[in-house]
Amino acid sequence: MIVGDVGSGKTMVILASVVIAYPHKAMLMAPTSILAQQIYQEAKKHLPPHIKTALLTQSTTIGDYTKADFIIGTHALLYKDDLPQTPLVMVDEQ
Repeated sequence: MIVGDVGSGKTMVILASVVIAYPHKAMLMAPTSILAQQIYQEAKKHLPPHIKTALLTQSTTIGDYTKADFIIGTHALLYKDDLPQTPLVMVDEQ
């Protein structure tokens, strides 16, 4: 469990975990679409380009989440029956 104030670097720990897990897949479930979108933007900015990232919310799908190395989503992830197996699953809760 990682606990910290806003701006303390929790997202960077998440992204470092994704890099460490690679070439295995990783998934993050965020509590809101806004937070999922923000983390997706940070992942696109900071992760190496060879790590494919996808965003999956109730209203938005960016990228092919079935082939992505890092899947970021909201609780909409719980309702998908075609998600790939991921050895690293992280949950960001408020």
